[in-house]
Amino acid sequence: GGGGGGGGGGSSSWSVERHPLTLSRYSRDFHRVVPVSSGGFGFVHRATNRLDGREYAVKVVPFDARGYSDVEVRIAKREAECLASLGGHRNCVRYYGSWLEPGWMTG
Repeated sequence: GGGGGGGGGGSSSWSVERHPLTLSRYSRDFHRVVPVSSGGFGFVHRATNRLDGREYAVKVVPFDARGYSDVEVRIAKREAECLASLGGHRNCVRYYGSWLEPGWMTG
């Protein structure tokens, strides 16, 4: 929280990097991000959720700069559905959720 102070002159207290509406969900929800693994279909980070303080494995799948193709979205959706259907099997990581966001938000 906290906002910019009053005072004149100088630069604006808002910037693209800090404004909550321009931050990715990933940046808003997680901090202390540590790379864990990478592969042909993305990479995994260990990250701490800002709200509950718990650590999560967050898989990031970068899409082409042109946006999401129907095929890419179907593949990502199918993976999320498969993970969700496992229902917390003891030999698999638990699935909590997924989302899509523009690449310019995630860097």
